Amino acid sequence: MSHPFFTLSVTVEGVLAWGLDDVQDSVDTGPFRDAYLAPYADRFTGDLVAATRVALRLGWVCRAVNGHVPGDDKQTLTRLRMFLDGRP
Repeated sequence: MSHPFFTLSVTVEGVLAWGLDDVQDSVDTGPFRDAYLAPYADRFTGDLVAATRVALRLGWVCRAVNGHVPGDDKQTLTRLRMFLDGRP
């Protein structure tokens, strides 16, 4: 179990931001993020965008830990590198 915003690491940063041509940051992910956050706006009075920035970074740590496959350290290290690099 994890925070529902962690999924944005993969969907927003890992897929959408690269676009169809596989070019980093080629797609404005703001509208996608905002659409995902819209249902939470009624229940949360804080800054959802700020919460998302934190969750995007921590989401990579969660993926590294939960998605680790023994013997396949490459993906785990990539996910941890994304956290350490400060993405987003």
